[in-house]
Amino acid sequence: MSFLARGLGIATVATAAALGGLSTAMAADPAVASMFGAAPPITPGSGYAPADEPRVTFASNWYLRGDIGVAKDIQIGIGSSTLPRGGSFPNSWSFGLGAGYKFNDWMRADLTLDWRAPRSFNDNTTSIACIVGWAPIKDAGGNIIGETPIHDTCRDLYRARVNNTTLLLNVYADLGNWWGLTPYIGAGVGANYVYQKASQNWFMSNGVSYQVTTPDAVNPALSWYYNFDMARSLTSVQLAWALMGGISYAVTPNLSIDVGARYLNLGKLTSYTSFSGATQKTNDAREIRIGLRYYPD
Repeated sequence: MSFLARGLGIATVATAAALGGLSTAMAADPAVASMFGAAPPITPGSGYAPADEPRVTFASNWYLRGDIGVAKDIQIGIGSSTLPRGGSFPNSWSFGLGAGYKFNDWMRADLTLDWRAPRSFNDNTTSIACIVGWAPIKDAGGNIIGETPIHDTCRDLYRARVNNTTLLLNVYADLGNWWGLTPYIGAGVGANYVYQKASQNWFMSNGVSYQVTTPDAVNPALSWYYNFDMARSLTSVQLAWALMGGISYAVTPNLSIDVGARYLNLGKLTSYTSFSGATQKTNDAREIRIGLRYYPD
């Protein structure tokens, strides 16, 4: 047994010495370390360092955009052929935000949400002969045989207001880069949310509201009531589409300024009057717009 124990002790010492020598050799020579699949030690001046972590960046083809625009809205007639109206809405302006993606140097697309300033109209649009009473018609003997209306001239005050909020999916073709300028054309389609309200109130020549109750001249037990005022409001979602063109300029690799023109069709408006009821009018605008496109890193 003592002989076996001595043999094992000698083998253990020899193995430890061999491993110690191998460790020293690996530390001294990285090539030896690589032969045994071990990472070379990192020592000052050795030239070995951990690899940098890859940097995660936001895809530069995505962009954000913001635009403002001034618009020449078309004249919207109010009324019907029976009572023609000369009123029109004034010029308007809009503000929009969106996000998009540039597929290549020739094509990009974005989704935009535009808010248009409310369009309002307040004016007198027409005058009519309005009945304010009844006068008796008598025969030679003084007997009432009929009646005839008593008229005044009444004018209306028409008030209207329209709000538009538009969501569009737009596609653009960029037509090359010329001295830093990139012309483009595009088209969009989407939906327009429109809220509108209108009222028409009538006033007699003395400025008093035309809401008249007058007795019948033949039968005083009867009376007549006259009031032509009306008020309407409605909301709807309608198909919207746009055609546009313009020029963009890259101020920096991440920021472009955009100047363009756009025709925007917002669907239909419903026009109301006291007598003609509802009529459909085209709701569209011609715009000049300026905006920024930002490509995050």
